[in-house]
Amino acid sequence: MPLHGEVTPHLGNLSFLSVLDLANTGLTGSIRLNLGRLRRLRYLGLRDNSLSGSIPSTMGNLTSLHVLELTNNSISGGIPVELQGLRNLRYINFQTNSLSGSIPLDLFNNTPWLIELNLGNNSLSGTIPNSIGYLPVLQSLVMEFNQLSGLVPQAIFNMSMLQEMYLEGNHLIGPIPSNESFSLPMVQTISLSLNRFTGEIPIRLSECQNLEKLGLSKNFFEGIVPTWLAKLPRLQLIYLGINKLNGPIPAALSNLTNLLELDLSLNNLTGGIPPELGQLNQLALLDLTQNQLTGSFPSFASNLLELSYLVLDQKKFTGFVPSTLGSTGNLLSVSFYENYLEGNINFLSSLSNCRGLYQLSFGQNHFTGGIPNFIGNLSDHLEVFLANTNHLVGEVPSSISNLSSLTIIDFSENQLSRVIPKTIKMMDKLVIMYLYRNRLFGPIPEQFGVLGNLEALDLHDNQLSGPIPHELGNLSKLIALDLSQNILSSSIPVSLFHLVGLIKIDLYQNYLNGALPDEIGKLLQITFIDLSSNHFLGSLPGSFGQLQTLTDLRKQLSFYSTIQFQILLPI
Repeated sequence: MPLHGEVTPHLGNLSFLSVLDLANTGLTGSIRLNLGRLRRLRYLGLRDNSLSGSIPSTMGNLTSLHVLELTNNSISGGIPVELQGLRNLRYINFQTNSLSGSIPLDLFNNTPWLIELNLGNNSLSGTIPNSIGYLPVLQSLVMEFNQLSGLVPQAIFNMSMLQEMYLEGNHLIGPIPSNESFSLPMVQTISLSLNRFTGEIPIRLSECQNLEKLGLSKNFFEGIVPTWLAKLPRLQLIYLGINKLNGPIPAALSNLTNLLELDLSLNNLTGGIPPELGQLNQLALLDLTQNQLTGSFPSFASNLLELSYLVLDQKKFTGFVPSTLGSTGNLLSVSFYENYLEGNINFLSSLSNCRGLYQLSFGQNHFTGGIPNFIGNLSDHLEVFLANTNHLVGEVPSSISNLSSLTIIDFSENQLSRVIPKTIKMMDKLVIMYLYRNRLFGPIPEQFGVLGNLEALDLHDNQLSGPIPHELGNLSKLIALDLSQNILSSSIPVSLFHLVGLIKIDLYQNYLNGALPDEIGKLLQITFIDLSSNHFLGSLPGSFGQLQTLTDLRKQLSFYSTIQFQILLPI
């Protein structure tokens, strides 16, 4: 109910109250000290409000309390040591607040009935108290995304009732025990990512027969991908990315028929992708980014009916991408950036079946041929399209305008020729457009001027000619403009100097002429200007002195095509 306002202190007079639930009622202010008088209170629910201030130490008087729920407020300060008197506590949840300081070491010495402990998403520091490892019925331990450091008490890895452990996003160190000190028979989720753990991945994980989610990414584990993972029949998620794992990917992982996500990114894995992984019929995510894997593109990806995310960036894959890649229709994000793949890009035809596709990246490979006209049949949800640094030829098809949701397009460093299609005006959500280092010719379409969300436009190193369209001055969000190394002529339109958010403008090596207008002093956020190797006349405008943020100015002046000099002015 939308109550709003502060918690009235008169609630402390309700001495027989056993349940107080004020969750999601719009409360503000602090938690009243008087609530500590409610000695019969068993349930206190204040989650999802805008409460601030600290947790009052008087809460330690609520000795009958079973549930203490303060989730999703703005409560700050430390956890009062007086809470150690809550001997009947079953559930404590302080997640998503601004709590700081260390967790009192004796806080859980006298809470034998605690089932759930959630202190996640705060700013708590110091070590994890040893007493947590001796809570006999604890099922849920959540301390993720704090600033906790030091070793995890070994007893925590030997808790017979624990079902979920979330310790990711801290500064925890040391190895995870792999001997008799590790016994979590009931655990379903272990998330230790984003810490500083070292050593090998503990073999005793293979005895966690109920394990469904395993997150160990972004640590310093060494060794190989353990084959005993294949002995966990219920395992659904594996996150082992950003470690120091080496050796091959075990083919035995194909036994995990319930696996939904497999992330082995940013390791030192070698060899090819085992074709046996094609048996993972439930797999929705496969991320093998940045390893030393070799061999051909995994053709079995076309047969994984549930596959939505395929990420194979920065490897050494060779050969061809199967033309049936998108035949299942379920792909949402496809990226095999920076490999040695070759052949044409007709696999885009099958990707048109994937109507939810929002990201497509195959830049820095060796693809050849033209960009097919059916590119316009791709998903209208496509937001990112990266095809840079290949050997693509021909034109940018006018049908690309059908991709009206595109925000980033990068076709740079290819061999594209012909003119830029005027239909580009239909792509009004574009934020970044890179077409540099191609062989495009003809004028810069004035239709660029209607792309009101454009922040970066880079067309340098082409053969574009004619004037700079004054319509570019309509791009009020433009931050970077690079039209250098073309054959553009005429003067610079004054409208460009009205783009007050412009940080970089590069018009180097064209045939631009005329005088520089005094309006150039309006570029108050500019840091880089390169106007060198043109045919400008006259002197440097005095308004340059207003450009307080300018760090790099490169300008070549041509006085009647006879006197030339270049200056570099760091300001």
